[in-house]
Amino acid sequence: MKSLAKAQEFPEGQRIENACNIITNIIDGKVKKDDFPQTLQSFGVDLTDKELEETLQTTELDDDNKLPLKIFIEILTKNLKSNEKQPLENAGNILNNIVDGKIRVNKLASVLESLGIPLTFEELKEVIKNIGIDDSDMVDLGDFIKELTKNDQFYPDKNS
Repeated sequence: MKSLAKAQEFPEGQRIENACNIITNIIDGKVKKDDFPQTLQSFGVDLTDKELEETLQTTELDDDNKLPLKIFIEILTKNLKSNEKQPLENAGNILNNIVDGKIRVNKLASVLESLGIPLTFEELKEVIKNIGIDDSDMVDLGDFIKELTKNDQFYPDKNS
């Protein structure tokens, strides 16, 4: 497996778009088989076609041709050398913080940072103010990302 643990430098809008794609792909914790390579690459994991197929053969897809991403990561992690596991462990940590598409406010900054979107405390407050917090102290991650993409302050190169 080729590990892409190095942070890639993207314009801010591209990072937000990548995060939006990740969130869209995993909002219910499952990813379509065809979306696995892109989703894994977004987490910094690059598998060969052979590695992907071998891992998929040891798992069971649901009727919608989807697989729980956590299970896939667990299976894949078992077969890796310890120096190759870090990107997958990071992906697992991100997924563990997302419940039914929502995330606790106190985990939001670290998850966004892991997705390549570092925001200041003031920027987080501004977006949260626009989308709100539920009674469980959680925000809808999809709504949060959408708010970032529609706000020029956070997504300055969206018209580029």
